[in-house]
Amino acid sequence: MVIVRSSILILLLFFALSIFSPGQSVPNIINTIKKEIRIIDIDSLMQKGTLQNEEFLKDIPDGGGMMTAYFKNEQVRKIYVSVRLSYGTEIKEYYFMNNLLIFVYERFLSFLLYKAGNEFDYTRTETTFEGRYFFHQNKIIRKVTNGHRRFEDNTANPARKFLTEAKEDVMVLEKKK
Repeated sequence: MVIVRSSILILLLFFALSIFSPGQSVPNIINTIKKEIRIIDIDSLMQKGTLQNEEFLKDIPDGGGMMTAYFKNEQVRKIYVSVRLSYGTEIKEYYFMNNLLIFVYERFLSFLLYKAGNEFDYTRTETTFEGRYFFHQNKIIRKVTNGHRRFEDNTANPARKFLTEAKEDVMVLEKKK
């Protein structure tokens, strides 16, 4: 009887551990994502399409915006979005593998002030925020950020935000085909 209980307990423990242990380790998944990003970035045979301002933005900012999508075999592989605001430029790059978001690179380039300090010099910028977000099965598995956004919202959920934005951008691109 003790052997049966021990065997059942061991089987239950094994079953529980197998449910919660991932198939790959996070470092292996991230290495796979990095390789995929390199493949996407060097692929010169991808089709490319660009949308401007009202073609993809709900509210058009001061300096306008641009979205460029890169396609391979009818699938979106990368979306590059640049939005120029009155105080800087927000840039986001979304990477996809098998129609799933795998990586987002986000940065903000703030316009520098003239020496007098009361007006922006729109020809000079400095990177004031950078973020790298690695996704696996629609969940962030690693987030690396540096700097601060001008209007930072600490309550924001970056996973939900990026997944929603990426989905909306892909839908806009599908309508424009």
